[in-house]
Amino acid sequence: MYARVTNIEGVPADLDAGIENFRAKVVPFAREHGAKGSILLVDRERGDAIGMTLWDDDELSEVEACALRPGADVTEARAVARYEVAIFDV
Repeated sequence: MYARVTNIEGVPADLDAGIENFRAKVVPFAREHGAKGSILLVDRERGDAIGMTLWDDDELSEVEACALRPGADVTEARAVARYEVAIFDV
């Protein structure tokens, strides 16, 4: 499994709108295009977030993420990283 991780810099006042945007746009898009899960971690004091999608195929994650980015309205994305998931226990 592979994780695509995006660090997002924001402001606390916009955090709830960012959470709703992730819920409404990223989660359904990722699910419809083969993602195994989506995670959004937030820091309410700073307004920052880390968005993560989980994929069985690293190449598929690249193709689908590039299609999603224009519609996701993530204008403050600082960096995108890709990781192999070594352990996943929920």
